Amino acid sequence: LGEVQEDNYFDAVVALCGILNDQKYSRWNKTAIRNETDPYTSDPTIVNAYYIPSTNFISLPAGIFGYPYYRYGRIDSINYGAIGTVIGHEISHAFDTTGRKFDHLGNMREWWTNETGTKFLEKAECFIDQYDNYVDTRSSAKADGKVTVGENIADNGGVRNAFKAFRLHLALSDESLNYRKRLPGLSASPEQLFFLGYASIWCANMTDRYAKTFNRRDNHSSNKIR
Repeated sequence: LGEVQEDNYFDAVVALCGILNDQKYSRWNKTAIRNETDPYTSDPTIVNAYYIPSTNFISLPAGIFGYPYYRYGRIDSINYGAIGTVIGHEISHAFDTTGRKFDHLGNMREWWTNETGTKFLEKAECFIDQYDNYVDTRSSAKADGKVTVGENIADNGGVRNAFKAFRLHLALSDESLNYRKRLPGLSASPEQLFFLGYASIWCANMTDRYAKTFNRRDNHSSNKIR
């Protein structure tokens, strides 16, 4: 592999990609090391989050901790509904159609019993049927429940677990804490604000043409459906 040239950007990128690929493929067919972190998982400025099955880690770059996902001092119910569901989404990927194939150390192997796998597939079919009946009203594009099933499972798991966590904190808090605060001028309860926080992270405008392409090619459901 070539050395990184400080005075030549293109050659430096090519060399760096080669180094990273060499590191990646050197682990091929070897037992995953649970405490081994990958510093190249994602750029810290990226507004996204990831689950990495090969190490059983979730990656939350600094870029995701900004509006509308998170804001310091904002009412807790909205933060739980926004960044809380994102974190729950990534954790849920450990148990979706892909995550189920990797064990707690990140090794690719079947670790579920046959009964568990069968019941999972039965429940996954329910998600497929449910999302097959959704239509993006902006473009009249029909959702594809089979293509998006993994992300839909993670979406539902993320909302469910973040809401359970929020309600647990709500039950343990008193009236003076931020968990119970409401927005001025609105009668929405903290529980309702949680779901408003969740909905806010999917607010977006897209052309009808793009919406149709998105629904046809992406493994996520469209923002409108999510």
